[in-house]
Amino acid sequence: PADTANAPEWTRLEYNQCSHCPLAKEEHSHCPLALRLHGIVERFHDTRSIDEVEVEVITGDRRSIQKTALQKAIASMLELIYPVSGCPKTAFMKPLARFHLPLCTEEETVFHTTGMYLLAQYFLSRRPGNKGRIEFDGLTHIYNDLHTLNIAVARRLQSATQSDSVKNAITLVDMYSTLVPLLLEDELAELRSFFKAYLPEGESVQAMTNYLERAKA
Repeated sequence: PADTANAPEWTRLEYNQCSHCPLAKEEHSHCPLALRLHGIVERFHDTRSIDEVEVEVITGDRRSIQKTALQKAIASMLELIYPVSGCPKTAFMKPLARFHLPLCTEEETVFHTTGMYLLAQYFLSRRPGNKGRIEFDGLTHIYNDLHTLNIAVARRLQSATQSDSVKNAITLVDMYSTLVPLLLEDELAELRSFFKAYLPEGESVQAMTNYLERAKA
């Protein structure tokens, strides 16, 4: 568990607490996600989101190096920290933390997220009662909850730091919480072209378009 002895006021549970937070102050004096964000905020106090950095990520499986804006590097860190923070609203993303791809593109994020959710539905379908469903309503609900969470986190950070590095990183993370549901409403039609070999022979496949740019717009 994170140390709360020297944690700042903005990490307390009731400080700009998420409107849908299921935690109670009697059991949790501090927001588990805010406690883990504290170290990042302290580390990047004197930085700007547009500062260019060279990021090197070394894991047991691979080594990744990329030059990018600091806000993107921090956003990639948050994508790993969010799911394992102890926040009930981010726990659904734990599989993505286990198979985290540092500095992934928006397209890779959409693919990994939808794949994760459909695999969860498969596991549910193997249980008594067969509750797994091949639809994305549940994933949309998860991302709507994450959007609510990101708004509250951004409010916490207003008094936590003057630097915009972490604040803008939160904005990038939140982009996915609004981007993915928007793409799902379009049934990910553009991704069908990658799955031509799985479809019946002769079935038309819509050509790829720049759907990510259209969705973000």
